[in-house]
Amino acid sequence: MDPAFNVTAVTNTITLIEAQSNIIRYILGAVVVVLSYFISRFAGKTLHKIGSKLADHTSTRVDDELLRVSIKPVKVTIVIIGVLGALFISGWDADSLRLMANPLVAIALLVLARIVVHTSCVFIEEYGVHLAEMADTSLDKRFIPTIQAILSIVIYSVAGLMALSSLGVDVTPLVTLGGVAGIAVAVASQDTLGNVVAGIIVMYDKPFASGDLVLIGGPEGEGGTVLAVGLFSTKVRTWDNNVITFPNSDLYKKGAVNYSYGDERVRVRIPVGVAYGTDIEKVRGILLDIAKEDESVLDEPEPRALFLSFGDFAYDFELRVYIKDLMDIFNVKDRINTNIKTRFDEKHIEIPFPVRTLLMPKNALK
Repeated sequence: MDPAFNVTAVTNTITLIEAQSNIIRYILGAVVVVLSYFISRFAGKTLHKIGSKLADHTSTRVDDELLRVSIKPVKVTIVIIGVLGALFISGWDADSLRLMANPLVAIALLVLARIVVHTSCVFIEEYGVHLAEMADTSLDKRFIPTIQAILSIVIYSVAGLMALSSLGVDVTPLVTLGGVAGIAVAVASQDTLGNVVAGIIVMYDKPFASGDLVLIGGPEGEGGTVLAVGLFSTKVRTWDNNVITFPNSDLYKKGAVNYSYGDERVRVRIPVGVAYGTDIEKVRGILLDIAKEDESVLDEPEPRALFLSFGDFAYDFELRVYIKDLMDIFNVKDRINTNIKTRFDEKHIEIPFPVRTLLMPKNALK
Protein backbone atom coordinates (compact mmCIF):
# COMPACT_ATOMS: atom_id res chain seq x y z
CA MET A 1 0.00 0.00 0.00
CA ASP A 2 1.27 3.46 -0.90
CA PRO A 3 2.32 5.34 2.29
CA ALA A 4 1.24 8.63 0.75
CA PHE A 5 -2.24 7.24 0.28
CA ASN A 6 -2.38 6.23 3.95
CA VAL A 7 -1.39 9.74 5.13
CA THR A 8 -4.00 11.34 2.92
CA ALA A 9 -6.67 8.99 4.18
CA VAL A 10 -5.83 9.69 7.78
CA THR A 11 -5.83 13.46 7.15
CA ASN A 12 -9.18 13.28 5.42
CA THR A 13 -10.58 11.21 8.27
CA ILE A 14 -9.35 13.71 10.87
CA THR A 15 -10.78 16.61 8.86
CA LEU A 16 -14.11 14.80 8.59
CA ILE A 17 -14.16 14.13 12.32
CA GLU A 18 -13.34 17.78 13.09
CA ALA A 19 -16.06 18.96 10.73
CA GLN A 20 -18.53 16.61 12.33
CA SER A 21 -17.34 17.81 15.75
CA ASN A 22 -17.88 21.43 14.72
CA ILE A 23 -21.34 20.58 13.43
CA ILE A 24 -22.13 18.89 16.74
CA ARG A 25 -20.89 21.95 18.67
CA TYR A 26 -23.01 24.24 16.52
CA ILE A 27 -26.01 22.00 17.06
CA LEU A 28 -25.40 21.97 20.83
CA GLY A 29 -25.02 25.76 20.79
CA ALA A 30 -28.32 26.12 18.96
CA VAL A 31 -29.94 23.77 21.48
CA VAL A 32 -28.62 25.89 24.33
CA VAL A 33 -30.05 29.05 22.75
CA VAL A 34 -33.44 27.39 22.27
CA LEU A 35 -33.40 26.04 25.83
CA SER A 36 -32.47 29.47 27.20
CA TYR A 37 -35.44 30.97 25.37
CA PHE A 38 -37.90 28.48 26.85
CA ILE A 39 -36.27 28.79 30.27
CA SER A 40 -36.68 32.58 30.08
CA ARG A 41 -40.36 32.17 29.20
CA PHE A 42 -40.84 29.77 32.10
CA ALA A 43 -38.89 32.02 34.49
CA GLY A 44 -40.95 35.06 33.46
CA LYS A 45 -44.27 33.29 34.05
CA THR A 46 -43.10 31.82 37.35
CA LEU A 47 -41.77 35.18 38.57
CA HIS A 48 -45.01 36.88 37.59
CA LYS A 49 -47.14 34.25 39.30
CA ILE A 50 -45.18 34.15 42.57
CA GLY A 51 -44.60 37.91 42.60
CA SER A 52 -48.28 38.67 42.03
CA LYS A 53 -49.29 36.49 44.96
CA LEU A 54 -46.77 38.19 47.22
CA ALA A 55 -47.77 41.65 46.00
CA ASP A 56 -51.44 40.97 46.78
CA HIS A 57 -50.53 40.79 50.48
CA THR A 58 -49.10 44.33 50.57
CA SER A 59 -50.91 47.66 50.44
CA THR A 60 -48.25 49.56 48.46
CA ARG A 61 -47.53 49.50 44.75
CA VAL A 62 -43.74 49.40 45.15
CA ASP A 63 -43.56 45.62 44.80
CA ASP A 64 -46.00 45.70 41.87
CA GLU A 65 -43.82 48.18 39.99
CA LEU A 66 -40.65 46.25 40.83
CA LEU A 67 -42.23 43.09 39.47
CA ARG A 68 -43.45 44.86 36.34
CA VAL A 69 -40.09 46.34 35.37
CA SER A 70 -38.04 43.26 36.35
CA ILE A 71 -39.68 40.44 34.37
CA LYS A 72 -38.47 41.47 30.89
CA PRO A 73 -34.84 42.17 31.98
CA VAL A 74 -34.73 38.76 33.71
CA LYS A 75 -35.94 37.02 30.55
CA VAL A 76 -33.47 38.90 28.35
CA THR A 77 -30.61 38.15 30.77
CA ILE A 78 -31.33 34.42 30.61
CA VAL A 79 -31.33 34.50 26.79
CA ILE A 80 -28.04 36.47 26.78
CA ILE A 81 -26.44 33.91 29.09
CA GLY A 82 -27.68 31.19 26.75
CA VAL A 83 -26.17 32.94 23.71
CA LEU A 84 -22.82 33.36 25.44
CA GLY A 85 -22.90 29.70 26.47
CA ALA A 86 -23.69 28.69 22.90
CA LEU A 87 -20.77 30.74 21.58
CA PHE A 88 -18.47 29.08 24.12
CA ILE A 89 -19.66 25.61 23.13
CA SER A 90 -19.25 26.50 19.46
CA GLY A 91 -15.55 27.03 20.03
CA TRP A 92 -15.18 30.79 20.42
CA ASP A 93 -11.99 31.71 22.25
CA ALA A 94 -11.96 33.62 25.53
CA ASP A 95 -10.93 36.95 23.98
CA SER A 96 -13.77 36.84 21.47
CA LEU A 97 -16.26 35.94 24.19
CA ARG A 98 -14.99 38.81 26.34
CA LEU A 99 -15.30 41.18 23.39
CA MET A 100 -18.88 40.04 22.93
CA ALA A 101 -19.71 40.06 26.64
CA ASN A 102 -18.49 43.59 27.45
CA PRO A 103 -21.24 45.42 25.50
CA LEU A 104 -23.80 43.06 27.01
CA VAL A 105 -22.52 43.85 30.50
CA ALA A 106 -22.78 47.58 29.75
CA ILE A 107 -26.37 47.16 28.56
CA ALA A 108 -27.18 45.04 31.63
CA LEU A 109 -25.84 47.79 33.92
CA LEU A 110 -28.03 50.42 32.26
CA VAL A 111 -31.07 48.14 32.44
CA LEU A 112 -30.36 47.48 36.12
CA ALA A 113 -30.03 51.23 36.70
CA ARG A 114 -33.44 51.76 35.11
CA ILE A 115 -34.98 49.14 37.41
CA VAL A 116 -33.39 50.73 40.48
CA VAL A 117 -34.41 54.27 39.45
CA HIS A 118 -37.99 53.33 38.67
CA THR A 119 -38.45 51.34 41.87
CA SER A 120 -36.77 53.98 44.02
CA CYS A 121 -38.91 56.76 42.56
CA VAL A 122 -42.07 54.77 43.20
CA PHE A 123 -40.88 54.01 46.74
CA ILE A 124 -40.14 57.70 47.44
CA GLU A 125 -43.47 58.78 46.02
CA GLU A 126 -45.40 56.11 47.92
CA TYR A 127 -43.85 56.61 51.34
CA GLY A 128 -42.84 60.26 50.92
CA VAL A 129 -46.43 61.34 50.33
CA HIS A 130 -47.52 59.28 53.32
CA LEU A 131 -44.93 60.95 55.55
CA ALA A 132 -45.85 64.36 54.17
CA GLU A 133 -49.50 63.79 54.99
CA MET A 134 -48.53 62.79 58.54
CA ALA A 135 -46.38 65.92 58.85
CA ASP A 136 -49.16 68.10 57.37
CA THR A 137 -46.85 69.76 54.84
CA SER A 138 -46.75 70.30 51.09
CA LEU A 139 -43.63 68.15 50.81
CA ASP A 140 -45.28 65.72 48.37
CA LYS A 141 -45.91 68.52 45.86
CA ARG A 142 -42.69 70.49 46.24
CA PHE A 143 -39.87 68.27 47.38
CA ILE A 144 -40.55 64.69 46.26
CA PRO A 145 -40.02 65.40 42.52
CA THR A 146 -36.72 67.07 43.39
CA ILE A 147 -35.54 64.01 45.33
CA GLN A 148 -36.58 61.73 42.48
CA ALA A 149 -34.73 63.82 39.90
CA ILE A 150 -31.52 63.99 41.96
CA LEU A 151 -31.62 60.26 42.70
CA SER A 152 -32.19 59.43 39.01
CA ILE A 153 -29.25 61.59 37.91
CA VAL A 154 -26.92 60.00 40.48
CA ILE A 155 -27.88 56.39 39.68
CA TYR A 156 -27.74 56.85 35.90
CA SER A 157 -24.41 58.66 36.18
CA VAL A 158 -22.85 55.85 38.23
CA ALA A 159 -24.29 53.18 35.92
CA GLY A 160 -23.04 55.06 32.85
CA LEU A 161 -19.51 55.30 34.25
CA MET A 162 -19.52 51.58 35.11
CA ALA A 163 -20.81 50.74 31.61
CA LEU A 164 -18.06 52.79 29.97
CA SER A 165 -15.48 51.14 32.23
CA SER A 166 -16.73 47.69 31.19
CA LEU A 167 -16.18 48.70 27.55
CA GLY A 168 -12.57 49.57 28.33
CA VAL A 169 -12.98 53.35 28.46
CA ASP A 170 -10.85 55.19 31.03
CA VAL A 171 -13.41 57.02 33.18
CA THR A 172 -10.90 58.74 35.47
CA PRO A 173 -11.05 62.06 33.57
CA LEU A 174 -14.85 61.94 33.60
CA VAL A 175 -14.92 61.29 37.35
CA THR A 176 -12.48 64.16 37.94
CA LEU A 177 -14.49 66.48 35.71
CA GLY A 178 -17.70 65.49 37.49
CA GLY A 179 -16.13 66.18 40.88
CA VAL A 180 -14.94 69.62 39.82
CA ALA A 181 -18.34 70.40 38.31
CA GLY A 182 -20.08 69.21 41.48
CA ILE A 183 -17.93 71.48 43.64
CA ALA A 184 -18.58 74.43 41.32
CA VAL A 185 -22.33 73.82 41.39
CA ALA A 186 -22.33 73.43 45.17
CA VAL A 187 -20.44 76.70 45.65
CA ALA A 188 -22.65 78.56 43.19
CA SER A 189 -25.87 77.27 44.71
CA GLN A 190 -24.98 77.25 48.40
CA ASP A 191 -27.61 79.90 49.16
CA THR A 192 -30.26 77.87 47.35
CA LEU A 193 -29.20 74.70 49.12
CA GLY A 194 -29.30 76.57 52.43
CA ASN A 195 -32.85 77.70 51.68
CA VAL A 196 -33.86 74.13 50.80
CA VAL A 197 -32.40 72.70 54.00
CA ALA A 198 -34.00 75.44 56.08
CA GLY A 199 -37.29 74.86 54.24
CA ILE A 200 -37.22 71.16 55.13
CA ILE A 201 -36.52 72.00 58.77
CA VAL A 202 -39.36 74.53 58.84
CA MET A 203 -41.75 72.05 57.19
CA TYR A 204 -41.08 69.30 59.71
CA ASP A 205 -40.29 71.31 62.81
CA LYS A 206 -43.33 73.50 62.06
CA PRO A 207 -42.50 76.61 64.13
CA PHE A 208 -45.40 78.20 62.26
CA ALA A 209 -47.93 77.30 59.59
CA SER A 210 -50.17 79.07 57.09
CA GLY A 211 -52.53 81.45 58.86
CA ASP A 212 -50.35 81.97 61.97
CA LEU A 213 -49.65 85.45 63.31
CA VAL A 214 -45.89 85.91 63.58
CA LEU A 215 -43.19 88.46 64.23
CA ILE A 216 -40.15 87.73 62.04
CA GLY A 217 -36.86 88.41 63.79
CA GLY A 218 -38.20 88.65 67.34
CA PRO A 219 -40.59 90.96 69.21
CA GLU A 220 -39.41 94.05 67.32
CA GLY A 221 -39.47 92.37 63.90
CA GLU A 222 -41.85 92.49 60.97
CA GLY A 223 -45.29 91.22 61.96
CA GLY A 224 -47.95 89.62 59.82
CA THR A 225 -49.83 86.51 58.78
CA VAL A 226 -48.08 83.54 57.20
CA LEU A 227 -49.52 82.90 53.73
CA ALA A 228 -47.45 79.93 52.56
CA VAL A 229 -44.41 77.94 53.67
CA GLY A 230 -42.46 76.82 50.61
CA LEU A 231 -39.33 74.81 49.97
CA PHE A 232 -37.22 77.91 49.23
CA SER A 233 -39.10 80.77 50.88
CA THR A 234 -41.98 81.77 53.14
CA LYS A 235 -44.55 84.42 52.26
CA VAL A 236 -45.91 86.71 54.98
CA ARG A 237 -48.64 89.34 54.63
CA THR A 238 -47.61 92.18 56.92
CA TRP A 239 -49.93 94.35 58.97
CA ASP A 240 -49.42 97.02 56.31
CA ASN A 241 -51.07 94.60 53.83
CA ASN A 242 -47.80 94.01 51.98
CA VAL A 243 -46.62 90.53 51.03
CA ILE A 244 -42.96 89.90 51.90
CA THR A 245 -41.08 86.81 50.75
CA PHE A 246 -38.45 85.69 53.26
CA PRO A 247 -35.73 83.22 52.15
CA ASN A 248 -35.98 80.23 54.45
CA SER A 249 -32.31 80.38 55.46
CA ASP A 250 -32.67 84.02 56.61
CA LEU A 251 -35.96 83.23 58.28
CA TYR A 252 -34.44 80.31 60.20
CA LYS A 253 -31.51 82.46 61.34
CA LYS A 254 -33.69 85.41 62.42
CA GLY A 255 -36.31 83.28 64.14
CA ALA A 256 -39.96 84.12 64.52
CA VAL A 257 -42.32 84.76 67.40
CA ASN A 258 -45.50 82.75 66.77
CA TYR A 259 -48.52 84.31 68.49
CA SER A 260 -50.89 81.63 67.21
CA TYR A 261 -49.08 78.79 68.96
CA GLY A 262 -50.12 77.80 72.46
CA ASP A 263 -51.31 80.56 74.81
CA GLU A 264 -53.13 83.35 72.98
CA ARG A 265 -52.24 85.97 75.59
CA VAL A 266 -49.66 88.54 74.56
CA ARG A 267 -47.50 90.64 76.88
CA VAL A 268 -47.13 94.32 76.04
CA ARG A 269 -44.16 96.30 77.37
CA ILE A 270 -44.39 100.08 77.72
CA PRO A 271 -41.20 101.86 78.86
CA VAL A 272 -41.58 105.08 80.88
CA GLY A 273 -38.99 107.50 82.23
CA VAL A 274 -39.56 110.03 85.05
CA ALA A 275 -37.29 112.75 86.37
CA TYR A 276 -34.90 112.12 89.22
CA GLY A 277 -36.45 112.99 92.59
CA THR A 278 -39.96 111.77 91.61
CA ASP A 279 -41.81 109.61 94.18
CA ILE A 280 -41.27 106.04 92.89
CA GLU A 281 -44.35 104.53 94.57
CA LYS A 282 -46.53 107.34 93.28
CA VAL A 283 -45.38 106.59 89.70
CA ARG A 284 -45.90 102.87 90.23
CA GLY A 285 -49.45 103.42 91.50
CA ILE A 286 -50.38 105.67 88.56
CA LEU A 287 -49.09 103.14 86.03
CA LEU A 288 -51.01 100.26 87.63
CA ASP A 289 -54.20 102.30 87.81
CA ILE A 290 -53.95 103.16 84.13
CA ALA A 291 -53.37 99.52 83.23
CA LYS A 292 -56.32 98.26 85.26
CA GLU A 293 -58.63 100.86 83.75
CA ASP A 294 -57.92 99.78 80.18
CA GLU A 295 -60.60 97.44 78.83
CA SER A 296 -58.17 95.30 76.82
CA VAL A 297 -55.75 94.57 79.66
CA LEU A 298 -56.27 91.18 81.33
CA ASP A 299 -56.55 90.79 85.08
CA GLU A 300 -54.61 87.52 84.97
CA PRO A 301 -51.66 87.69 84.76
CA GLU A 302 -51.98 90.97 86.61
CA PRO A 303 -50.27 94.14 85.36
CA ARG A 304 -46.85 95.00 86.76
CA ALA A 305 -45.00 98.31 87.00
CA LEU A 306 -41.27 97.68 87.39
CA PHE A 307 -38.55 100.14 88.33
CA LEU A 308 -35.79 98.74 86.14
CA SER A 309 -32.80 101.06 86.30
CA PHE A 310 -31.30 104.47 86.98
CA GLY A 311 -30.97 105.95 83.53
CA ASP A 312 -28.79 108.81 82.37
CA PHE A 313 -31.63 111.33 82.76
CA ALA A 314 -34.48 109.45 84.43
CA TYR A 315 -35.76 106.66 86.58
CA ASP A 316 -36.53 103.92 84.01
CA PHE A 317 -39.85 102.13 84.55
CA GLU A 318 -41.59 99.53 82.44
CA LEU A 319 -45.31 98.79 82.52
CA ARG A 320 -46.04 95.18 81.59
CA VAL A 321 -49.57 94.09 80.78
CA TYR A 322 -51.20 91.14 79.04
CA ILE A 323 -53.82 91.36 76.32
CA LYS A 324 -55.75 88.64 74.52
CA ASP A 325 -55.66 89.89 70.93
CA LEU A 326 -52.32 90.49 69.24
CA MET A 327 -53.94 92.72 66.64
CA ASP A 328 -54.97 95.13 69.42
CA ILE A 329 -51.41 95.73 70.61
CA PHE A 330 -50.94 99.09 68.90
CA ASN A 331 -54.29 100.42 70.12
CA VAL A 332 -53.43 99.37 73.66
CA LYS A 333 -50.04 101.09 73.50
CA ASP A 334 -51.66 104.23 72.11
CA ARG A 335 -54.30 104.41 74.85
CA ILE A 336 -51.93 103.65 77.71
CA ASN A 337 -49.25 106.09 76.53
CA THR A 338 -51.89 108.80 76.10
CA ASN A 339 -53.28 108.16 79.59
CA ILE A 340 -49.78 108.18 81.09
CA LYS A 341 -49.03 111.58 79.58
CA THR A 342 -52.38 112.99 80.75
CA ARG A 343 -52.08 111.60 84.29
CA PHE A 344 -48.44 112.69 84.68
CA ASP A 345 -49.39 116.22 83.64
CA GLU A 346 -52.18 116.24 86.22
CA LYS A 347 -49.85 115.01 88.96
CA HIS A 348 -46.98 117.30 87.87
CA ILE A 349 -44.68 114.36 87.18
CA GLU A 350 -41.94 115.34 84.78
CA ILE A 351 -40.96 113.15 81.82
CA PRO A 352 -37.36 114.28 81.22
CA PHE A 353 -35.57 114.62 77.92
CA PRO A 354 -31.84 114.23 77.28
CA VAL A 355 -29.70 117.23 78.26
CA ARG A 356 -26.11 117.76 77.14
CA THR A 357 -23.68 120.19 78.79
CA LEU A 358 -20.92 121.51 76.57
CA LEU A 359 -17.71 122.76 78.17
CA MET A 360 -15.86 125.10 75.87
CA PRO A 361 -12.64 127.09 76.28
CA LYS A 362 -13.08 130.80 76.95
CA ASN A 363 -11.58 131.82 73.62
CA ALA A 364 -13.33 129.14 71.53
CA LEU A 365 -15.84 131.61 70.00
CA LYS A 366 -13.38 134.34 69.22
